[in-house]
Amino acid sequence: MERQAAVVDFTQGSCLKQIIRFSVPLLIGNLFQQLYTVVDSVLLGRMVSPEALAAAGTVTPVTTLLLSVIGGFTLGTSLVAAALAGQKREGQIRRLVESTLFVDMAVGLVLAAASFILAEPILKMMQTPADVYDQAVIYLRIVSVGIVFQCLYQYMADVLRGLGDSRTPLLFLILATVLNIVLDTVFILVFPMKVAGVAIATVIAQIVSAVCCVAYSLRRYEYFRISLRRLSVDRTLLRRSLRLGLPSAMQQTVGSLGAIGMQSVVNSFGSVVMNGYNAAYKVDNFIMLPVTNMGTALGTFVAQNAGAGLMGRIREGLKKTSVTCALLSVLASALIFIFAEQLVQIFVTADETEIIRTGAWGLRVLAVPYVLCSQMNILISFFKGAGDVNVAFWASLSQVFIRLAVSFGLSPIPSIGINAVWFSMPLTWLLVGAFCALYYKSHRWERYLRRMMGE
Repeated sequence: MERQAAVVDFTQGSCLKQIIRFSVPLLIGNLFQQLYTVVDSVLLGRMVSPEALAAAGTVTPVTTLLLSVIGGFTLGTSLVAAALAGQKREGQIRRLVESTLFVDMAVGLVLAAASFILAEPILKMMQTPADVYDQAVIYLRIVSVGIVFQCLYQYMADVLRGLGDSRTPLLFLILATVLNIVLDTVFILVFPMKVAGVAIATVIAQIVSAVCCVAYSLRRYEYFRISLRRLSVDRTLLRRSLRLGLPSAMQQTVGSLGAIGMQSVVNSFGSVVMNGYNAAYKVDNFIMLPVTNMGTALGTFVAQNAGAGLMGRIREGLKKTSVTCALLSVLASALIFIFAEQLVQIFVTADETEIIRTGAWGLRVLAVPYVLCSQMNILISFFKGAGDVNVAFWASLSQVFIRLAVSFGLSPIPSIGINAVWFSMPLTWLLVGAFCALYYKSHRWERYLRRMMGE
């Protein structure tokens, strides 16, 4: 029997319980997704060389940029799908898929081709050290091939999540991660393919996750059964999706470009600092996943309840999510502050003392103000769910400007150096978080929410 309705109905029941219920599969999925990069980094750092680890690390902001652009476009479709589910307008969901799928795939194809062709100038622009450069070029060109398949998986997964189904994408993500780990091991330990082997393993895993997700969705959900001969584009739904997706794509693009800029600052300090920074960056992303996924769930919660016109539930969901994430961020701060060295040492051997010292110091700088980071991200997710994607874009632009200004401006000073990068992040969370809080109190976001309710 086909399941057409939303799997999680956010318009009924306990707000916090529903948000947590939806976020847990997201969290598990992202934990496995982080294992892609963690396993790659551990094998490269321990089994190949520090230079190989640095090569993969310096490519990460570039691939993050590509996936962020794709994620921005698919987010628009996800939010519209959630609003339609809240309004019980299931007949419109298939028309939404017909109207947006090929646009999103075209974006993925262009990005994949651009990253493959422009790999060398991109890495030169990032000041990639000579001992890392050749391996980084190989890694970027190979993973570029998988961008199209990652785009397809991301699209299908985001539509399903918009409908309240966060479990199906999780299953195929777990499958892909396990396959990636197995292939990593084979391509490094059995066949000495080094950086190329890790990249090929990632691409194969992305292909498998995309094919499986598409096959399952076509079998179980009528929404995805598109006939090319009867294909028709609903311009209203396409405009709604793009109106929400384009600013999100721009926001995530700006954020990722900022990460590339930050990586170029880090690269100027050499491969030791690069490895310390990249290890800290991976730990930071990993340990804050519960908060990140609560924010994602809140965005879908807000969009569904906006479609149903339930303002009271929307405010209650924000309040309870904010308090829960504040408590989670305090716990994360304590764990990092205590175990910083041990967490960095996951990626390098114990005798790499300078890398461990650099990464551990950076982690402790980031850990203390995690509560500021969590509240900023929760509010940004809330604004996205309410349809106010423009303020999310300006908040992201502000983050990038502050971090780059502090890092580029202060890092050349010998007494400050890499500390400019570390301290730019808490400063960003404080200033942008304050802006988001003031904007929330202004109630200007409510006009966008009413538009979501009325459409």
